[in-house]
Amino acid sequence: MKAKPTLLVFKGEFLHKAMKDERVTEEEILAVLRSNKVTSLTEADAVVM
Repeated sequence: MKAKPTLLVFKGEFLHKAMKDERVTEEEILAVLRSNKVTSLTEADAVVM
Protein backbone atom coordinates (compact mmCIF):
# COMPACT_ATOMS: atom_id res chain seq x y z
CA MET A 1 0.00 0.00 0.00
CA LYS A 2 1.38 3.39 -0.98
CA ALA A 3 0.19 6.73 0.31
CA LYS A 4 0.53 9.83 -1.81
CA PRO A 5 1.55 13.12 -0.18
CA THR A 6 -1.28 15.45 0.82
CA LEU A 7 -0.82 19.20 1.20
CA LEU A 8 -2.48 20.34 4.45
CA VAL A 9 -1.16 23.91 4.75
CA PHE A 10 -0.06 26.23 1.96
CA LYS A 11 1.42 29.69 2.46
CA GLY A 12 0.22 29.84 6.07
CA GLU A 13 -3.37 28.79 5.29
CA PHE A 14 -5.08 25.58 6.33
CA LEU A 15 -6.50 23.52 3.46
CA HIS A 16 -9.65 22.34 5.21
CA LYS A 17 -10.86 19.96 2.48
CA ALA A 18 -7.56 18.06 2.53
CA MET A 19 -7.53 18.11 6.34
CA LYS A 20 -11.03 16.63 6.44
CA ASP A 21 -10.11 13.94 3.90
CA GLU A 22 -7.04 12.99 5.98
CA ARG A 23 -8.89 13.36 9.31
CA VAL A 24 -6.37 15.85 10.68
CA THR A 25 -7.30 18.77 12.92
CA GLU A 26 -5.82 22.26 13.09
CA GLU A 27 -4.65 21.50 16.62
CA GLU A 28 -2.74 18.43 15.44
CA ILE A 29 -0.97 20.39 12.72
CA LEU A 30 -0.10 23.22 15.12
CA ALA A 31 1.28 20.70 17.63
CA VAL A 32 3.56 19.19 14.99
CA LEU A 33 4.72 22.66 13.94
CA ARG A 34 5.50 23.56 17.56
CA SER A 35 7.46 20.33 18.02
CA ASN A 36 9.55 21.43 15.03
CA LYS A 37 10.15 24.88 16.54
CA VAL A 38 7.77 26.69 14.16
CA THR A 39 6.01 29.26 16.32
CA SER A 40 3.45 30.58 13.84
CA LEU A 41 1.41 29.06 11.03
CA THR A 42 2.48 31.95 8.81
CA GLU A 43 6.08 30.66 9.06
CA ALA A 44 5.04 27.45 7.28
CA ASP A 45 5.12 27.66 3.49
CA ALA A 46 3.70 24.16 3.31
CA VAL A 47 2.77 21.20 5.51
CA VAL A 48 2.61 17.88 3.72
CA MET A 49 1.34 14.62 5.15
